[in-house]
Amino acid sequence: MPKRSNDFQKLILHLNKHQLQNTIIKESELLVDSFGIEREVDIFIKSNIGDYQIAISVECTSRSRKADISWVQEMYAKHQDLKTDVLVLVCKSGYTKNAIKEAKKRNILIFDFNELVEISPSNAILRFRNIAIKTLDIKVENVYVYVRDLNCNLIKFVAQPDTLIFNKTGTQNFQIVKIIQEFTNYQEIVQKFLKEGEEKHKHFVIDWHAPKNGVQIFLKKEDTRELHRIERIYINGNPCIEIDKFETIVGRYSNFTVMWGKTIVKNTRFYFVTTDKDKTISFFKG
Repeated sequence: MPKRSNDFQKLILHLNKHQLQNTIIKESELLVDSFGIEREVDIFIKSNIGDYQIAISVECTSRSRKADISWVQEMYAKHQDLKTDVLVLVCKSGYTKNAIKEAKKRNILIFDFNELVEISPSNAILRFRNIAIKTLDIKVENVYVYVRDLNCNLIKFVAQPDTLIFNKTGTQNFQIVKIIQEFTNYQEIVQKFLKEGEEKHKHFVIDWHAPKNGVQIFLKKEDTRELHRIERIYINGNPCIEIDKFETIVGRYSNFTVMWGKTIVKNTRFYFVTTDKDKTISFFKG
């Protein structure tokens, strides 16, 4: 049976991972009861207190109505037969009075998540509201190599990925695709694309000129085997920049404000969570 999950469970999972960064936290963990039957727990946390390891189980529900006493009793009965030291219940819509009394009676910790429609403009958490992931996929379309002939005239060649590059002794060094990869993966170039690039940008140029005193590289003429020093490499193409904004929600959890966001980038889910309690941010993938 596939493990269950939903957005609200992910929110609580990421919030716990954000707050308890050096703790073992698993989603949809399978615990075995006294009959040897696997029971799924929404979030399972192993925490050390001194020399003791504490097992904390968290069960979540995003039901539109307040959780009633029957849900609290159901979760209590479930975990009586599991290795749970502390049971935490989280209901998005809160609890009925009887449910609160039952949880207190059973020593169950309960939380809700009150989604906020309005939030004070002065709340520092709002600086993350427009956060986005920018991705770059450099697609090279043309590569031109300029060399000098014996008369010092500059000649342009259209390079193919398997075009061979030689050193000054005529020894084959590598294919030109290696140079293309080094240029397009060069961190200064990548960072410039990510910092200044926008989705509307559909064209880029990398124009390299050989330094006078640097390492010399050559093309070899097939018929005469003559070496011609490469003076310039000109690369153009499409930077393919995508900006994926996070869909965010803000709410009150316990005694602090939480912002949680989700987005999909190239078929992979990404999440972030932050609070006004510590003003840091954590990112999660998958």
